[in-house]
Amino acid sequence: MNTKVAIWMLGVVAFAGYVTAAEAQPAPSQSLEAEARYRLNKEIETDRQRTAFYNGLQELESELNKRGYPIGTKEHAEAYAAYASVFPLARSLPDVDQVLKLHAAVHDDQAALERRIKTDKAAVEAQGQAVEGITVTEAGDINLRTRANTPETRLERYGYTKEQFLNPFKVERGTIDNGKFKGSDTGNVVKITAGSDTQGNPVVRTMSVPEFNEFKAAFTPKEVTDKALLPIVPDK
Repeated sequence: MNTKVAIWMLGVVAFAGYVTAAEAQPAPSQSLEAEARYRLNKEIETDRQRTAFYNGLQELESELNKRGYPIGTKEHAEAYAAYASVFPLARSLPDVDQVLKLHAAVHDDQAALERRIKTDKAAVEAQGQAVEGITVTEAGDINLRTRANTPETRLERYGYTKEQFLNPFKVERGTIDNGKFKGSDTGNVVKITAGSDTQGNPVVRTMSVPEFNEFKAAFTPKEVTDKALLPIVPDK
């Protein structure tokens, strides 16, 4: 799936959940009552679109950062334009317009910008830090958001603490087939059920067998490490 299609789908998902009221609105008539009703419906729909627009921004930013398209790159600007096209009424609002203008900036020398980003990331990672996000200012300065690159901080990405990981409700080994987990003694992923979310429901995550073993080795006493690790099956 190309980047434009993927980002457009993010907008569709953020926009889903309600039918566009603007499409159902009657054309304003000479009647003051009908015109007032039309304006009210339009305001309500605009507010709904604005809410949906902001609700999807975090996922959009995360997706762009994972793909290496920070603000200032052509791909970033195109993705925001595609995303915003799903919210035609919200785009007329000053605050939404400001967000779109900020993310529409494209720096001329893309190749040089990408080289500098790569160099800065390598320098940070060499110091044991992990890059969580990248932004580029209008002046072309690169800002990296970083965090400590430790087993504990990497585990936090899965929503687990060390204690929750070491005391799971259930651990299964298997494979991912068409987005679904299937149990297998020789699978390359591990499905973990542990901890709880804000609603008190168990948190279910999957990770690769090597990563699971890395966490086990980091958190398990040395004398029981070998028993805690899962055998790695070579890729065929």
